[in-house]
Amino acid sequence: MPKLLVFAPCERVVIDASDGGSSLIEILQGLIIAQVVIPPPGQTLLIPQPWYAYALFELTPGDDFAARIKLHAPSGREITSNEFTVANQTKRFYRFSVRNPGFPLSADGATGDYILSLHLKNHDAEHFSEIASFPIPLAVDPAPFQSLQVLQPSGPS
Repeated sequence: MPKLLVFAPCERVVIDASDGGSSLIEILQGLIIAQVVIPPPGQTLLIPQPWYAYALFELTPGDDFAARIKLHAPSGREITSNEFTVANQTKRFYRFSVRNPGFPLSADGATGDYILSLHLKNHDAEHFSEIASFPIPLAVDPAPFQSLQVLQPSGPS
């Protein structure tokens, strides 16, 4: 099995074209929103905040595996899942990043810790095993908007 070196949610992933190095911009250690809008039951709304799930592995020869990234709501319900298969890689390091167009709000508990988790399995295995998780707290803070004042247009002087 591969060795996990990095697993994190972030706002942006930049890959250097010359050497293939990765830069993670703004690791998500939580999100603050001004107001919670609860989606209808069974539906998910997106906060317009693009983000990535990133993983970097060190491989050994013969590593053939599948990886699955899941995001769970504070209630524990699975919201998203992405799966990848890795086979016949000749490089020592392997990375993947999943771009998400927005951050989901769940109807069954919009605020609290959303859990991003990484699961692996060998190709011959039946089940995935969780190898890492990352909490992403989502909180409400309407204060920045409570102090805003509406400016009235001034008439001719």
